[in-house]
Amino acid sequence: MKRKIISIALVLVLLMVSLPAFASSDVEDSNLEKVLRRVEITNALIKSEVEFAQELCEIPGMTEEDIDKVIDTLVMVTNYQAQSTIKMAESLGITVECQYDLYIIGGREVFIDPLIVPAW
Repeated sequence: MKRKIISIALVLVLLMVSLPAFASSDVEDSNLEKVLRRVEITNALIKSEVEFAQELCEIPGMTEEDIDKVIDTLVMVTNYQAQSTIKMAESLGITVECQYDLYIIGGREVFIDPLIVPAW
């Protein structure tokens, strides 16, 4: 079980590190289009990671400690992704905010932070 958790954590870290590669580098795009695209990509990643964590916590034999590790890793990764996107948007002069949504993961309530671009 520990190998499985470590493998999952490594996959999530890989996703976290690869997120900047999805950012648009097309000079012709407006800053708003770049930010909206990055927010869309980040939110899609966050959604897939939440779904993966939910499925992972349903595996028979998962202990409370295993579920804690999955949730802690998920929160760490999604917070990093959200903050990375927020900083990128700020550098382009656009505000992006977290919108905390409630998910049930392993029978627990967990708030995860998808992003929104207010007033657009």
